[in-house]
Amino acid sequence: MKNQKTEEYNGWKNYETWNVALWLGGDSKYYGTVRDFVDLQRGYADTTKHMNGVGSWLVKDLSYKTFIAYLGEAETPDGVNWDDSKISHKELDRVIVDMAQDDFAPVK
Repeated sequence: MKNQKTEEYNGWKNYETWNVALWLGGDSKYYGTVRDFVDLQRGYADTTKHMNGVGSWLVKDLSYKTFIAYLGEAETPDGVNWDDSKISHKELDRVIVDMAQDDFAPVK
């Protein structure tokens, strides 16, 4: 439900952010794509650790901006541009990190 005072949409900054978050977390294709993206980023972390012998948790980049470049699509199936200027990247960064959290343990 839209809140006229704050322009929020269903608890998100706006409709565009809500729409993208809904597709990322609620559609098996996009959920799987996020998981593949996280695995790819984790691969970078594993390689960096192996090369440098560093024991810390390293991740190349789990940002929404990097994800949409990886995705390579212009818009959601509902017609919202993945990189619409209204989208809250901060909120969607959190979505990706939260989706990664379950099996994202420190690199050993």
